[in-house]
Amino acid sequence: MVRTPKVRKNDTRADARRRQLLDAAEACFADHGFHAAGMARISDQAGMSIGNIYGYFENKDAIICAIVDAQVSAMQAGLERLLESTGDISEAFKQQAAVQIRNCTLENRSALMFDIMAEMGRNPVIATAMQAHDEKVRRQLLDITRRFRPGWAPEKAAVRVELLMLLIAGVPVRLTMHPGQDGELLLREIQRQIDVLFEK
Repeated sequence: MVRTPKVRKNDTRADARRRQLLDAAEACFADHGFHAAGMARISDQAGMSIGNIYGYFENKDAIICAIVDAQVSAMQAGLERLLESTGDISEAFKQQAAVQIRNCTLENRSALMFDIMAEMGRNPVIATAMQAHDEKVRRQLLDITRRFRPGWAPEKAAVRVELLMLLIAGVPVRLTMHPGQDGELLLREIQRQIDVLFEK
């Protein structure tokens, strides 16, 4: 298990420094790869001593897990806001898909995702943490589906959520393998498929 050293709660300066560190680490991982981005490089990018970094995170595994955790938390909060504003499961999922797909077209986001996926095959700590994040997202999507489609059988809800995650997760791969692909055209088709997947 990856443990993050404790910093004082309600310390806005510490929170800002932690965010600064995560932003710097994310840029380093995306630009140089997980293994090439050592603590010294992250320290230079963040403008923070290596000793200070260890006051926030015990190692690079903890840093990458914190980066993904922040991304997942932001995505989940954004989806709940969309559900509240639209009151419609398909519309909320379509708008969230647009946010995620447009984010993945950013070169650094895709590079980081691919590096994490590769690291999962070598590093059981990263693999366990990423699988836990994936399960957290899946549970949220399943809870939402049950809330808005209470008449659906559990198996139907589960497979529709899995297909939704597959549709969105596959986009960075296709855009990388087929760089001439029109991302917006692909997004519109995915949104049409979301309508089909979650129609009553």
